[in-house]
Amino acid sequence: MGVIDRYTRPEMGRIWSEESKYEAWLRVELAVCEAYTRRGRIPAQAMMRIRQTARVDIARILAIQERVKFPVWVL
Repeated sequence: MGVIDRYTRPEMGRIWSEESKYEAWLRVELAVCEAYTRRGRIPAQAMMRIRQTARVDIARILAIQERVKFPVWVL
Protein backbone atom coordinates (compact mmCIF):
# COMPACT_ATOMS: atom_id res chain seq x y z
CA MET A 1 0.00 0.00 0.00
CA GLY A 2 1.45 3.32 -1.03
CA VAL A 3 0.63 6.91 -0.31
CA ILE A 4 -1.48 9.30 -2.36
CA ASP A 5 0.90 11.08 -4.74
CA ARG A 6 -0.80 14.47 -4.74
CA TYR A 7 -0.54 14.70 -0.94
CA THR A 8 3.03 13.46 -0.69
CA ARG A 9 6.39 15.12 -1.09
CA PRO A 10 8.72 13.19 -3.43
CA GLU A 11 11.08 12.31 -0.55
CA MET A 12 8.25 10.69 1.45
CA GLY A 13 6.88 8.98 -1.64
CA ARG A 14 10.23 7.25 -2.19
CA ILE A 15 10.27 6.03 1.43
CA TRP A 16 6.82 4.43 1.02
CA SER A 17 7.41 3.06 -2.49
CA GLU A 18 7.22 -0.63 -3.38
CA GLU A 19 10.91 -0.58 -4.28
CA SER A 20 11.85 0.88 -0.91
CA LYS A 21 9.79 -1.79 0.85
CA TYR A 22 11.48 -4.62 -1.02
CA GLU A 23 14.93 -3.04 -0.56
CA ALA A 24 14.34 -3.01 3.21
CA TRP A 25 13.23 -6.65 3.12
CA LEU A 26 16.35 -7.53 1.13
CA ARG A 27 18.59 -5.85 3.72
CA VAL A 28 16.94 -7.94 6.44
CA GLU A 29 17.32 -11.17 4.45
CA LEU A 30 20.99 -10.40 3.76
CA ALA A 31 21.60 -9.75 7.46
CA VAL A 32 20.04 -13.13 8.30
CA CYS A 33 22.20 -14.83 5.67
CA GLU A 34 25.30 -13.13 7.11
CA ALA A 35 24.42 -14.48 10.57
CA TYR A 36 23.92 -17.97 9.13
CA THR A 37 27.30 -17.69 7.41
CA ARG A 38 29.00 -16.80 10.68
CA ARG A 39 27.35 -19.85 12.26
CA GLY A 40 28.47 -22.11 9.43
CA ARG A 41 24.97 -22.77 8.07
CA ILE A 42 25.67 -21.00 4.76
CA PRO A 43 29.07 -21.59 3.11
CA ALA A 44 31.21 -18.46 2.70
CA GLN A 45 31.39 -18.97 -1.08
CA ALA A 46 27.60 -19.10 -1.28
CA MET A 47 27.33 -15.92 0.77
CA MET A 48 29.70 -14.15 -1.61
CA ARG A 49 27.45 -15.13 -4.51
CA ILE A 50 24.33 -14.07 -2.62
CA ARG A 51 25.87 -10.63 -1.96
CA GLN A 52 26.85 -10.28 -5.63
CA THR A 53 23.51 -11.27 -7.11
CA ALA A 54 20.83 -10.24 -4.60
CA ARG A 55 18.81 -7.33 -5.94
CA VAL A 56 15.29 -5.98 -6.08
CA ASP A 57 13.51 -6.29 -9.42
CA ILE A 58 9.95 -5.00 -9.00
CA ALA A 59 8.85 -6.15 -12.47
CA ARG A 60 10.03 -9.70 -11.77
CA ILE A 61 8.41 -9.72 -8.31
CA LEU A 62 5.07 -8.65 -9.78
CA ALA A 63 5.36 -11.19 -12.63
CA ILE A 64 6.01 -14.02 -10.18
CA GLN A 65 3.12 -12.92 -7.98
CA GLU A 66 0.84 -12.86 -11.01
CA ARG A 67 1.97 -16.32 -12.15
CA VAL A 68 1.61 -18.00 -8.75
CA LYS A 69 -1.50 -16.00 -7.78
CA PHE A 70 0.01 -15.31 -4.37
CA PRO A 71 0.59 -11.65 -3.54
CA VAL A 72 2.95 -10.53 -0.81
CA TRP A 73 0.95 -8.68 1.82
CA VAL A 74 2.34 -6.18 4.26
CA LEU A 75 1.43 -7.08 7.81
